[in-house]
Amino acid sequence: MDISLFWSLFVILAITYFAIAMGASRNLETDDDFFYGRRQFGVTALSLSLAAIQIGGGVVLATAEEAYRVGLYGITYSLGICGGFFVLALGIAYRLRRLNIRTIAEIFSLRYHSTALRRLASTMSILTLMGILISQIIASRILLDTVAGEYHWILILFWLLVIIYTMFGGLKAVIATEIFQIVLVVAVFLGILLIYSWKRPESFDLFWHPSKILAIHAMFAHPEPSRLWSLFLLPLFYTVLAQDLGQRFFSARTPTTALVSVLFALLIVLGFSCFPVIFGMEARQLGIEVAAGQSTMLVLLERTLEPFFYYLVVCAIIAAISSTADAILCAIGSNVVEDFLLVSSDGPVDKYLSILISRVVILFFGICALIMGYQFNDILGVLSLSYELSISCLLIPIIFGMFSKNPKMESAIASMIAGLLGFIVCRFSLPFFMPCELLSVLASLVGYCGGYFYKYIHRLAHPK
Repeated sequence: MDISLFWSLFVILAITYFAIAMGASRNLETDDDFFYGRRQFGVTALSLSLAAIQIGGGVVLATAEEAYRVGLYGITYSLGICGGFFVLALGIAYRLRRLNIRTIAEIFSLRYHSTALRRLASTMSILTLMGILISQIIASRILLDTVAGEYHWILILFWLLVIIYTMFGGLKAVIATEIFQIVLVVAVFLGILLIYSWKRPESFDLFWHPSKILAIHAMFAHPEPSRLWSLFLLPLFYTVLAQDLGQRFFSARTPTTALVSVLFALLIVLGFSCFPVIFGMEARQLGIEVAAGQSTMLVLLERTLEPFFYYLVVCAIIAAISSTADAILCAIGSNVVEDFLLVSSDGPVDKYLSILISRVVILFFGICALIMGYQFNDILGVLSLSYELSISCLLIPIIFGMFSKNPKMESAIASMIAGLLGFIVCRFSLPFFMPCELLSVLASLVGYCGGYFYKYIHRLAHPK
């Protein structure tokens, strides 16, 4: 294949991102402008942005791998994301916007009246977001190595562009590029699916005849229940407490805007998830052998598409990965600035100094993630560890903090400790009758209830 064609498309894509971001990054006067776009985003922008964040390397590549291995069960990870969106639509997204806060961790100072817990929660959020960002860089590196060889300097320049436009443009630039990215990704995959179905119409008979799905079910491996639960529960739980998603709700024009945007994003993610499932199952039907480290979808499309369309798919996948990464960078910046720097200041910070600090923070964490992305290769391991720590410790106190009338700080502390213990126990992979992800959350819930009853008994024993 003509590798120069790929690099031409790749460079055009990178320049387009940068131009869109710089065009959207005007009139940033305060940190509220920088991180929340003056809280004026509407349904269309937020729906596409939320979908773009979630349609990353996991949904595109990992879903195809799972579909190649276990068939229709490959959609489990995407269903977990959609389940999380559904839970948000039940009232959490509305509540987050109505609280008028700036970070998810701020719930701990607003509702539990503890700045220390806020900083601890923010630290966990930052570690989780860094892990996810590193995994996206790893995925892009492995993808480029597979397609174009070891042209690492070009990939590094691409990531530097992502860091720079996020650093200068803030949330406005990120959402502008995300809208372009999600439209590009969906259009490319829809077009490729139409081209592929025109070339091989017989491959899609089974999707119009459900009985044929059962007939070919035997060719796929039987999924492990524990793995399916992990793929479903991790994204479902994390969606509720993710700062990168929460930042969209905080920037919504109204609480209703936040709620409606989640519902539309759910439909977009669910619809898009069918693409990688179809291609993964098709590769197995054709008997294509996929070597370790290769992408099932790319192996299939490389064999069946012309070079231009194949490289277009690769660029679309990179767009999906970067749309997750720039959102995470912006979220990390908001955590550091809002939960540490501004909270620690004795008085109001100069608005220009605030934006300068925000940009320096994004640059620092972006460079750190880029360096660490070249030190690891285990994408799923980094992702899993990143998700589980925050879920185990933060999910329960955040939910109770949003909806309880008078949440107790003692309950939050006990919940975080119990969740951490559950997380540590699960790291030993001890045999339990339930998924470890659920076990650690239940441990956190027990801890929260224990802290509440401790406070109640202490109040009875020591009346004022």
